[in-house]
Amino acid sequence: MKDLEELRKAKSEAIAREQLAQMKGKRDVERIKCRMEKLLESERKAKSQIQNSLTYTRLQLEEQIEERMHTDGYSELKEHPSSDLGDFNDSLPEDPSDFERRTAEVKRFLKIANEVNKNAIMELENLR
Repeated sequence: MKDLEELRKAKSEAIAREQLAQMKGKRDVERIKCRMEKLLESERKAKSQIQNSLTYTRLQLEEQIEERMHTDGYSELKEHPSSDLGDFNDSLPEDPSDFERRTAEVKRFLKIANEVNKNAIMELENLR
């Protein structure tokens, strides 16, 4: 009889331990799910910040290029059709090095923009 009671007690203890382990497992799963959700939210925020930064940088570069083109007289080229270029050509600088300098500046701006894009793409890939 005593052996039967000990057997029942051992069985109930084993069941209790199993239930406790299942409860701990469920809590662990919930903790992992919560952490994953936080990580995904952080990733979304980081991607959004990178995208905003890229957009801001692109707009800044476009604005700088537009300012350079305006100050160097290139904006007038857009406004004049080809038949009216006689007056416009008279206002162009005769120094070819000036044109080369402005071309080099535009190329430099484009190189910076490409580098920013490459860095942002690498950051996005690292977040994955």
